[in-house]
Amino acid sequence: MKYKQTILMALSLIIVVSFFIPWFTINSEFDMFATSESGFSGFTLVKGIHYAAPMVSAFGSAYGFPFAANAIYLGYALVLIPILGLVAIVMSGMRKPSSKWVHFAQFVLMLVVILLLIVAVNLNSDMRQLYSSVLKLSIGLPIALIASLVGLGFTFLNTKTE
Repeated sequence: MKYKQTILMALSLIIVVSFFIPWFTINSEFDMFATSESGFSGFTLVKGIHYAAPMVSAFGSAYGFPFAANAIYLGYALVLIPILGLVAIVMSGMRKPSSKWVHFAQFVLMLVVILLLIVAVNLNSDMRQLYSSVLKLSIGLPIALIASLVGLGFTFLNTKTE
């Protein structure tokens, strides 16, 4: 295919942009606190982890949950999504043949993050209740999901035809 690197670059750029637009917004029907129409993107989630991680880790260690206390630090892996996207775009612009694997890594990481969020919300009843009453899905997460699925499919399609 003639424009395969351009298509991969566009899909990676879509994922990078969707990382910074809201994934979740405050539900307008939630009126317990004085809230505004604020949104939570992947970037704000990383910033929240940065502030909450030391406190959560200290509480988890104090109450005898060392693994769970340190698992919050895995949230920093979210930063890899835009970094991998920018690296993949630059590598594709330089026409490096290995750039498709960096695109592939970004697509897989984004898909894993989205699936973990979906599983966490749907399997845990407290998270499901919190999500249904306080948060609602915004535009960033579905865009990232579609772009990562299309990117994975496109990568597999091109790998089979080469």
